[in-house]
Amino acid sequence: MDKLRNHLKTLPGKRVAILGLAFKAGTDDLRDAPALDVATWLLASGASVSGYDPLVRTVPGAPGLRLADNVSAAAARADALVVLTDWPGYGALDLVALREDMRGNLIVDGRNLLDPAAVTRAGFVYKGVGRVVSSNDLLGSGHTEVLSHNGNGVGSRLNELRVVRLPHDDSQVNGHDPAPAAMPTPCRWPTGVVSHDHLHLS
Repeated sequence: MDKLRNHLKTLPGKRVAILGLAFKAGTDDLRDAPALDVATWLLASGASVSGYDPLVRTVPGAPGLRLADNVSAAAARADALVVLTDWPGYGALDLVALREDMRGNLIVDGRNLLDPAAVTRAGFVYKGVGRVVSSNDLLGSGHTEVLSHNGNGVGSRLNELRVVRLPHDDSQVNGHDPAPAAMPTPCRWPTGVVSHDHLHLS
């Protein structure tokens, strides 16, 4: 919830889409579903909330939530999108089309289903929970935020990784050396070990 509030700055008047309403894939069971808590909090904060789940047809615990017939309808004009159930289809979303559907550019991946590099290449800001960031993830054009977590999978502190893509062409331009690339924003790294293949978060 803090990730949404920190990025959107203010919630009244904002639109948030939730993908996945049941507590797990393959069921329409809403008992203990995190989507209910998130939707209720957003609605109470003045945001408009839409949701899509392949099996859920009614959400008694969040009467203000608008149920959509598909992902595109849920995401239409949304300022942020939150993935809360690990339906396999959500991992293969058409991210370019999704970016066109949405007004904002924030994706909060509560299930770590999405590829951070693909998400950032599509023009989104990606925020996930407890990920291991591979070297391939560093090629995105936006930035990725990684949260450490406690035993319950709840983020306990924020460690932000900002990725700046540098030009690959070292040739001179009009007889002059290219201007030096802008320095990236300083990073706040979690405790971990950097290897060639992965940054292992502890």
